[in-house]
Amino acid sequence: MSTSSVAYYLNLGATLGACGSAAYNPDANAAEDVETAFDFYPNPASAEFTIESALKGNYKIGIYNIEGQLIKSVFEGENIADEKMIFDLQVAEFSKGVYIIRTTGTSITGEAIAISKKLVIQ
Repeated sequence: MSTSSVAYYLNLGATLGACGSAAYNPDANAAEDVETAFDFYPNPASAEFTIESALKGNYKIGIYNIEGQLIKSVFEGENIADEKMIFDLQVAEFSKGVYIIRTTGTSITGEAIAISKKLVIQ
């Protein structure tokens, strides 16, 4: 196992021990870590907004209207780097209103990723 993988699992709550005693025990904090690894600001937005993603795995990020229609695909692919991806978007691309920024996919550990957050464009 690589040192970056060890650090990743330790951050999720794994423990180290003798062979056969290492355990991965996700708790409510693991879900919070995923939530904070994907965020955007400002909200509400009036000129531009930024989406930041530190999620690792194969996933996509899209912006949807309140009817659930995809308005803009922001990212689709794989991120295994230890760096945060940053996407700067202009509000002029969208009409005023409420949108959902959604990311779905699979983490590098094989767990499903599904996060939806509300964005208001003024």
